[in-house]
Amino acid sequence: MHIAEAIVRSLLVAVVAIPVYFLIPWLSVVILALTVLLYLRSSRGIAEAIRKKRYRIENELPQFVGHIAKTLKHSRDVLAVIDSYRERAGADLKDELDITAADMRSGNEEAALTRLESRVGSPLLSDVSRSLIGVLHGDNAEIVWANLSAKFSEIQRERLKAEAAKIPGRVRRLSMCLLFCFMLMYAVVIGMQIYVSIGGLFSL
Repeated sequence: MHIAEAIVRSLLVAVVAIPVYFLIPWLSVVILALTVLLYLRSSRGIAEAIRKKRYRIENELPQFVGHIAKTLKHSRDVLAVIDSYRERAGADLKDELDITAADMRSGNEEAALTRLESRVGSPLLSDVSRSLIGVLHGDNAEIVWANLSAKFSEIQRERLKAEAAKIPGRVRRLSMCLLFCFMLMYAVVIGMQIYVSIGGLFSL
């Protein structure tokens, strides 16, 4: 879908080059070059969009794992567990869980969980998916999910620490920009005063 959108946007720009060619030939070459650049930029943006989506899903996995661990104490129905969480899930994870729930209803539950793992391409989600497949096979879920909850909580703490470490750098850059603005303002005021004073001297 992303590739198709990138191609369509590029072709729409390229179409403009046809009438322009008869008016200003060299400008049509520029438009075609811009078309290529637009496609390359859009295609690179696909990988970045996928990476951001994966990151948002992984950030929500600790809550998802915690919910599964609690629910499995009362029921081992994996589809019911997914249904009960997807209504309050974030947009990205909800989309994937909606697809998986529909897939589980219409086909093989284990295959649906495997397809969820391959769609997102996240090692962390793979752990969750494989553990859910273990529940379908009748494995002892309590120990597995307790270990997963501890693992995901630790990963979340490390990510929060990494995000917190970035904040001082941003604050420092903003402080420098603010200081530069104040200095520029004072320089303009002082410059205006000097200009007015020199102008007064010459008028005398």
